[in-house]
Amino acid sequence: LAIAQTKTIDAASIIEPATRTLKTENGTNSDFRLRHLNRGDIEYVNSTWPYSTSKSIYKIQKQIEDDNSRGPRCCLGIEILQSEEKKEKEEPELVACILQYHNGALGMLHVDDKYRRLGLGAWLLSEATRILQEQGLPCFAFIMDNNKASESLFLKQGWVKEEPHGKKGTGRRRAKRKWIKAI
Repeated sequence: LAIAQTKTIDAASIIEPATRTLKTENGTNSDFRLRHLNRGDIEYVNSTWPYSTSKSIYKIQKQIEDDNSRGPRCCLGIEILQSEEKKEKEEPELVACILQYHNGALGMLHVDDKYRRLGLGAWLLSEATRILQEQGLPCFAFIMDNNKASESLFLKQGWVKEEPHGKKGTGRRRAKRKWIKAI
């Protein structure tokens, strides 16, 4: 008789929705909220992922569902709540996300073009990193060679390439490099 083990979700991995007011590129103030992703976010995540396929939506759904049921709760999103130009906005709109793959790697980090350079990617990465570190879990991600935006963000957050002198791929043969952050 096999007994299923269940993992309890550590309280440190549950974030309280946090709100920040930021000035957007057109000079208006907007309120953004960090929260855990849920089933309603699956299509958004799939539509923003450059490697999406007809089957990737199921992979994303499983990642979000597993993250919500077992933890460590690193599938996060940021939604815009209100802007000066749209005071009567009905539903918050998801504008950024990060997921944790089943192997433990962070990935699928995305910020909508309109909301880049506001620090939303840094907010997502720092919160996901905090959750993993507080649980004593390894922090790692894979970044394609020459993805300058991701490389720069991860460097600013204290991450490093695991093998900085590894052979780089070019063109269609670009390689994914493993990035780590010491616990």
